Amino acid sequence: MHPPHPPPPCPQLVSSGHREGHRGGELQVKVGPNTDNHGHHLPWRASHFCRFESLQEPLWERRAALEAWSLLLQFFRDADEEMVWVQEKLSLATAQDYGQSLSAVWHLQKQHQNLEREMRSHEALTWAVVGTGHKLVQAGHFAACDVAARVQQLEDATGCLRAEAAQRWQRLQQAQGAQQVLTELLEAASWLEEQGCVLDTEDMGRRAEDTQAFLRRLEATRRKLQGFSTYINRLWQTAALLESRQNPERVLAQMQVVREAHAGLLQRAEDRGPGLREQLQLHQLEWEALLLSSWLASKVATAESQDYGQDLEAAKVLEEKFDAFRKEVQSLGQAKVQALKELADSLERAAPRGAPRIQAQQSRIEAAWERLDRAIKTRTQAGSPKARPGAAEGRRQVGCVSLCVAGGGCL
Repeated sequence: MHPPHPPPPCPQLVSSGHREGHRGGELQVKVGPNTDNHGHHLPWRASHFCRFESLQEPLWERRAALEAWSLLLQFFRDADEEMVWVQEKLSLATAQDYGQSLSAVWHLQKQHQNLEREMRSHEALTWAVVGTGHKLVQAGHFAACDVAARVQQLEDATGCLRAEAAQRWQRLQQAQGAQQVLTELLEAASWLEEQGCVLDTEDMGRRAEDTQAFLRRLEATRRKLQGFSTYINRLWQTAALLESRQNPERVLAQMQVVREAHAGLLQRAEDRGPGLREQLQLHQLEWEALLLSSWLASKVATAESQDYGQDLEAAKVLEEKFDAFRKEVQSLGQAKVQALKELADSLERAAPRGAPRIQAQQSRIEAAWERLDRAIKTRTQAGSPKARPGAAEGRRQVGCVSLCVAGGGCL
């Protein structure tokens, strides 16, 4: 916008001054008797002084106009410089880069804080230019309309800069929150991956101690995952709040990944638990079967013993011991075998996958029990008088010898 032209000088004054200048030159040339020592007529000198006095007011007006022009041009220059500065900072305040990582967001926040400090320090200069414009308008400057328009333009631009700066700071805060949640989600995904390594193994343990160790580790992992649910829910609420503000698609996508991974690990922990407990029960069954097998083997060794005694008394003692042994086996042994059978049947129904191992243990115990039963029956039959006629004859001969010794002869 070009400033208005100042009013031109009065042509009458210029022409009058020009004519008087020529006239004065003529007077300086014509020297007569009615002149003073300088060749001027005394009446003309008074007239010249009056004309000089009449030029004072136009000169003062000219000076005021030039000063007004100087103030106007200086204001326009300052206003233009302020507008250039505002537009330069406005480009920074309206930038759309909010950082792709937490460290990048922090760097942008520091840059924005520097911008706001520069705006606060520069604010005094801006208001000085605006104040000068208001003074020119209030003083009735001939370009008051143009000055008022420039002042309004500068005030609007400055207000826009402040608003955009505040809005960018708010968005940077939101970006920081989003990147913070995203960082926590990435850390959560890494932690879940570590817990998944514990659940990836399919080893059930070859011994009961190994299986128990797997169960303890699984229980610890399951409790950690259950406790992690609270943390996951808090992150989900934060992500939902961010979604309502600026729709961070990357955060929501990572949140979905973490939730699915967490739910999957919980399910895997729940699925692995029954298998380990079944394996532990199988180990316990095998241990009980081993103990019972050892017990049956010891009883079989007793039942298959060929020691029938060296005399009548020893035979009676062995017969009494064997009778007690047979009763013990029939009561306690039968109970042990039945208890193991019930345990095996129950475990086979609960853990069909272990049926071959369970049936193998049952077959081994049944075979040992049948062997023991046969051994007991065989010894029982071998120890009866009908089964051992030689033993009965031996007892009769022993009785005859006793009578001969007592009576001095044999009957």
